[in-house]
Amino acid sequence: MNDCDEDEDETIDACELHACVVMCENAWRDDNCPEYGHVYCDCPFIVAECPGHWDCGDIEQISIEIIAYYETNGDYAINPEDVIDTEHYNLLLD
Repeated sequence: MNDCDEDEDETIDACELHACVVMCENAWRDDNCPEYGHVYCDCPFIVAECPGHWDCGDIEQISIEIIAYYETNGDYAINPEDVIDTEHYNLLLD
């Protein structure tokens, strides 16, 4: 379960547990049906907020804007086949 304690505070909150279950599912998919790729699920539980935070709606909007800007070849993924300079591509990978 150490892999599930993302913030290393020696507790596993509901969102950490949710992420851990997603991680287990993706490991199973890697072994059993890799051609289908990974599943991505947002944490459905309430998470603590801090001043100046981005909420899930903000993160969704930012993601939509980034994919719309950089995804140019119609495969709905940002990759070297898109019209993107190497510096920006590498920045997104980091």
